[in-house]
Amino acid sequence: MGIHVRRGMAAVIIVFSTTLLATAPGTSFRASAALSSATTTQFGMNTFVPYNCESSSWWSQLATTQFQAFKGLGANAVALAFPLYTDSLTSNAFYAKDVCNTQYQSPPPAELATLVDIAHAMGLKVFVRPFLYETNLRAEKPGSWRGIIDPTNTNLWFRHYWTTMLPYLQMAQANRVEHFAISTELQSMAAKPNWTALIAKTRHVYTGDLVFTTNSSPGGNDNDEIHWGGTSVGLDFYSGVPRLSSTATPAQIVAGWNHELATTNPFPLISSATIDETSILPQDGTYSQPYSWSLPLAKYPFNQSIQANWFTAVCKFFTSHKMGGVYFWGSVIYEQHGALLRTPSMSAGTISEIQPLAQQAIRVCFTGK
Repeated sequence: MGIHVRRGMAAVIIVFSTTLLATAPGTSFRASAALSSATTTQFGMNTFVPYNCESSSWWSQLATTQFQAFKGLGANAVALAFPLYTDSLTSNAFYAKDVCNTQYQSPPPAELATLVDIAHAMGLKVFVRPFLYETNLRAEKPGSWRGIIDPTNTNLWFRHYWTTMLPYLQMAQANRVEHFAISTELQSMAAKPNWTALIAKTRHVYTGDLVFTTNSSPGGNDNDEIHWGGTSVGLDFYSGVPRLSSTATPAQIVAGWNHELATTNPFPLISSATIDETSILPQDGTYSQPYSWSLPLAKYPFNQSIQANWFTAVCKFFTSHKMGGVYFWGSVIYEQHGALLRTPSMSAGTISEIQPLAQQAIRVCFTGK
């Protein structure tokens, strides 16, 4: 299993000039893995699942309510995104940690398995997405994110990474999880040769679809253009379109993305790539900065049509390029007690608030009606 980088036609690379989106083909397990769902387009919803020592019954109730809401939108898959931790930008530590009523809220594999079982019972495929949570990083340096970590001992970091991932991979195999992200937005670590051995070990534990997810928002680097063999291509899609007004149509948003593809790199998207995450704040002025998690309402007025138009555009984009699917960023599992918003609201003021118009756009994307 080797590394693939941009070298002519041998690697299919897509680059956005203002905000970087890049992929290259790896050896995909979608067609052959025992747990894979290769023939089904993934119409998915993300939910963030921090665990704060909730009772099993309450945890199950939240998941049941939310997954039913996702099915109501036409989803056939749910992505379970959950936090893991490091201590600083240069730390060699990587760990799961759960301490009640603190910032450390990694769900134990057994608790996560409960959600997997509930989703499967509803007929939903499951995508498990562990990722490095940034609380400690931002406490060290405001604005820091998981894509710029720089451990002082790479080998030690990867040993800790493997030790942390292993119980979740074992849970995923035992519970027939269809998709598992072995890396999510770890841009600064993406070129490290340690991935060869780690991916090889992973294939002995987990036989489903192993995903290597990169990020398309600003602040990336050349490592955004690297993808490893033995994994499928995942994109967290937050590529802004500059100079678009808040009255722009979905067609204009898509045209902006396609213009960048045509002028920066004419190669088509590979059909196995999947958008693992995308969202945008329902506020004016955000088409150029969809990656923003929170913006002041005084400067960026509430406008739920922004979110709806963005979701519609993403749907048109992934279908026109024959990608493998899309996962819209959904709710934190305990927001609204698992339910989706029924009336327009900026109560949480974050990207996880899916507005009613955006829910309608998702439903049209997933069901065609």
